[in-house]
Amino acid sequence: MAIIASILGQIMCMVQKKHVVALPDPHDQQLLRDYSLENSADLMMYTALDLSEVMNISMGHAQRLLTMASASIAPAYVTAAGLLQRSQATVPLATGLPDLDLALRRGIPVGAISEFVGPAGVGKSQLCLMLTLLVAGPAPVGREASVVFVDTENKFSGVRLAEMARERLKQQHPSPAEEQQQQQHIEAAVSAMMGRILLVKPSAGEELIRALHGLEAVVLAHGVKLVVVDSIAALARSEMGGGMVWEVEYLYGWLSSPMVSGCITISIIIIIITTMIVIIIIIIIIIIIIIIVTAIIISSSSSSSSSSSASSLLTSYICKSSPCLQCP
Repeated sequence: MAIIASILGQIMCMVQKKHVVALPDPHDQQLLRDYSLENSADLMMYTALDLSEVMNISMGHAQRLLTMASASIAPAYVTAAGLLQRSQATVPLATGLPDLDLALRRGIPVGAISEFVGPAGVGKSQLCLMLTLLVAGPAPVGREASVVFVDTENKFSGVRLAEMARERLKQQHPSPAEEQQQQQHIEAAVSAMMGRILLVKPSAGEELIRALHGLEAVVLAHGVKLVVVDSIAALARSEMGGGMVWEVEYLYGWLSSPMVSGCITISIIIIIITTMIVIIIIIIIIIIIIIIVTAIIISSSSSSSSSSSASSLLTSYICKSSPCLQCP
């Protein structure tokens, strides 16, 4: 979170550095120049008390300087009619997904920052590729404009993007006539589209910040209409020791795929059935063992009683044949 806050702070600083503080008093302008405080970003870093002590001016004077610096970067007032006219003049970027476009009110708003969140494997990177195609793709698929794609997760696939463009163009021209010429036209359009995509792969938060610092010049030089960052959170996780987070998210994404989920369900059912069969076999074996042991015990008892009876009869016969003192 600290790294994300730092990146957002850098972006705000970039915006503020464009505004040079314009003061009506030349003496105040020269005063700021002497202390290297010519832009609003540097001046707004200080409080009125700090400026009073550093520049040796009164508190009221310092407060007026801060007020004028704030006014120089404050957005201008607009009327509700002006906002309505502006919203009607700009056409949202439709994603082609009816439910998503309905939720976004016709598509992704133009001139704004849109953030897409969701669990791993839900299709955020795929959506980024689709939006890139809708802006950089050839007409009538896209708008033939330049796109800056900041790839921090190494998920950008030029092969996949080219396949998507080819399929969209084939749907626009389904006629099989002059198939070879049509294929050449599609390949030329796809090649031109790939040339309009400016790819940046920062591997650290500092590299991402430097890329953002140079973003304004790139946008103006190439007429960029879309900037995609996929994603800011990835660098924050890696630099804050959250490498395992990516592995867990990847595992969750893999497990959430329909094919894998179906295979896992079937495997669980097979394991349950196999376990039940093994339990039944063990129960049957235990019952058989109990029956065998019971039969052996009963057999032993019967043989013991038979031996005892035979011994008594023999003793009685001997006593009758030859009487002795021990016999009754």
